[in-house]
Amino acid sequence: IFIGGYLPFIVFLVVGQVITGSQEERHKAQGADGDESEGSRTAGALVGEVVGAIKTVASFNAEERVLERYSAAVAEERRRVTGWRMYVGSMCMAIGQAGAVAIFGVVLYYAFWVIENNAESLFTGNDSCPIPSIDIGR
Repeated sequence: IFIGGYLPFIVFLVVGQVITGSQEERHKAQGADGDESEGSRTAGALVGEVVGAIKTVASFNAEERVLERYSAAVAEERRRVTGWRMYVGSMCMAIGQAGAVAIFGVVLYYAFWVIENNAESLFTGNDSCPIPSIDIGR
């Protein structure tokens, strides 16, 4: 963040505020007046809160409608994909998940076997290693 030190960063902060105008000027541009009474400012804040609450409730209702449509689409797809297609898909998913765990187990088993049987034998041509010898530097 502080490219060239912290002083240019502070200058950019101040210049940004000066360019965009002060907070009070921005409020006036949005329609607020500095000469308003306390009551009208409070009423404006209350109206803002009420409108925000209405928007929140409307968004919750919209979210509920989207979830209902999604659930209906999933149920329709499930009804359409029944029988052997669902069975085959479930079996493929199960084999894939179990296969990943099995491969991980084989890799771990081989790693511990190599550690137990001296890992240097992989590179020296020792016959106890099940893989072909690798000659390095010969």
